[in-house]
Amino acid sequence: MKETKFIKQNQQKWEEFERLSQNKQKDSKQYSKLFIQITDDLSYARTFYSNRSVRVYLNNLAQNIFHKVFNHKKKKKSIFRNFWLEELPSIMFHHRIELLVSFLVVIVAIAIGILTYVHDPSFAKKILGADYLAMTAENIAKKDPMAVYKKNGPIEMFIMIVSNNLMVDVLIFFSGIFLSIGTIFILIRNGLMLAAFQYYFIQRDLFRESFLAVWLHGTLEISAMVICGAAGIVLGKGLVFPGTYSRTQAFFSSAQRATKIFFSVLPITFVAGIIESFLTRYTNAPDILRLGLIVCSLFFILSYYVYLPWLKNKNGTLKAIEAEKVLPENFEPFEFFRIKKVSEIIIETYRFFRKYTGIFFEIIAIGSSTFIGIGIFLNKKYLLDNIDLTYNSFANLERVFAIQANNIFTYFFPILFSYLSIRILYLFQLEWNQQQNEIKLSFTDWCKINWIKIILNIILQAINFSILANTELSMYALFFFLPIQFIGAFVLFFPFKEKRNILSSFLNILKSGFMNLFAIHLAFLLFAMAIYFLIYDTHLIYFIYEAINMNFDDAFIDSDVIYLILFLITNSILILISSILFCIYQGIFFFSQRELQSAEGLMQQLNQIGQKRNHVLQK
Repeated sequence: MKETKFIKQNQQKWEEFERLSQNKQKDSKQYSKLFIQITDDLSYARTFYSNRSVRVYLNNLAQNIFHKVFNHKKKKKSIFRNFWLEELPSIMFHHRIELLVSFLVVIVAIAIGILTYVHDPSFAKKILGADYLAMTAENIAKKDPMAVYKKNGPIEMFIMIVSNNLMVDVLIFFSGIFLSIGTIFILIRNGLMLAAFQYYFIQRDLFRESFLAVWLHGTLEISAMVICGAAGIVLGKGLVFPGTYSRTQAFFSSAQRATKIFFSVLPITFVAGIIESFLTRYTNAPDILRLGLIVCSLFFILSYYVYLPWLKNKNGTLKAIEAEKVLPENFEPFEFFRIKKVSEIIIETYRFFRKYTGIFFEIIAIGSSTFIGIGIFLNKKYLLDNIDLTYNSFANLERVFAIQANNIFTYFFPILFSYLSIRILYLFQLEWNQQQNEIKLSFTDWCKINWIKIILNIILQAINFSILANTELSMYALFFFLPIQFIGAFVLFFPFKEKRNILSSFLNILKSGFMNLFAIHLAFLLFAMAIYFLIYDTHLIYFIYEAINMNFDDAFIDSDVIYLILFLITNSILILISSILFCIYQGIFFFSQRELQSAEGLMQQLNQIGQKRNHVLQK
């Protein structure tokens, strides 16, 4: 049929359709009938008049009606709204027992702390420290017992307080990995500190003043601590009570819910820091205003975390908890050509670590032994002169990373990071060769073929280390530079099919997914920092040091050397485990972004479909 005849034959129908689509009141039956006819005409036009204007006209007409039909479809709730109003309340109701346990642990710890203080007045000194009590006594003598909240400027105080409180939250949460016992231990310790602090003022008839000042921010701060405690207990529950899953699968299932509870606390901690920094300092404010803010804070916590889940369950509107992704027991091949979400990359990282656990333990053993050997035999003088053996702080780790001529670690770290990244790159290469049916090479042969890339990677890791060291492991470096430490290595060894230079490939990988990368890195960085502070903040190293020191005379081994050995063991293992996890997740992120930009996997699937179709036609 000629195009003019086709248009003339259907013109009246199309005009009627246009007129009907412009009316506010529509005959749904007539509308549906015409829409079906229009799409039939469009199919005909695409076949016989593909390059003519009639096809464009019909396509626009059909598209217009399609949008009008489906624009009343209920829009999917935003992820943000769904999380806070649906998902989190359901999780909190499901884990209401863990929340109650966390609360009771803190209450019991406070009661024990008060009873201990009553029978032993020196208890406060042991818990809070002599310097802090001396400062508080001096402030009381000056008739300003809450002067500690006015000592620094609000901005400086805000940064300091929020950083400290976040570390406490992280420590409480990640301590749950130790069968939930670690979380309970940290909660007890903080409960004892709270009891000692509050009862110190009660003994001096300063309860009203201390209550209105401390609980102005403490209502949210302590509530956040209790909720983090619940998250930590949930985290360890999968290991203790795996149910029908294996312990590893149960742990990762519970970890996903626990992480959501933990992240819900971070805004509360942030607001508590604002109140403590900017409002608590005004101790002369009317009591009714301060008490009102305390009541409002308590009302919010109880309403959202206790009452809302209960109400939703009572009304039957509580959302059923979605089944979490669990790690498969059988290790399937790594998916190079699939775009992954943040949660999938985190789970895939641990799955990859489990799959090659033996190799990673070998890397940790070799790297840690070398690190300790260099520290004891080659770098001993520098470490003993620069590390503070009397105080466990993050500054000690900064001095290990410092670039100085007499610090042998300056030359060791680039080699360590290069060795670690090359071993992990080889594992990804093995997965790639297996799936692409390519020849499997030994690690030595692979290194010989890629020796130029290996040299470039060493240079790249040297540059990375120099940036880390020169920033003195600042928060900016930890949060914004570490996430890209190993991505350059993957760009080197797994280039895009289309010709791109390394820099443009690197920037393109980051451009489309940096926020996701930051979120993934935050999860692993918090995990690493929690383990670090769990070891040092709980004085675990000090207890081990004292136990060894009690059984060995200084004539046999110097006590400083004992501490140095413990310091090197713990820090080397922490650095290696963290770096391995960082390298794995950055590799998985790289391949996800690579597929997003190049669609290599999609093109392969389309080619396979085309080959199958040709094969069928030939038959």
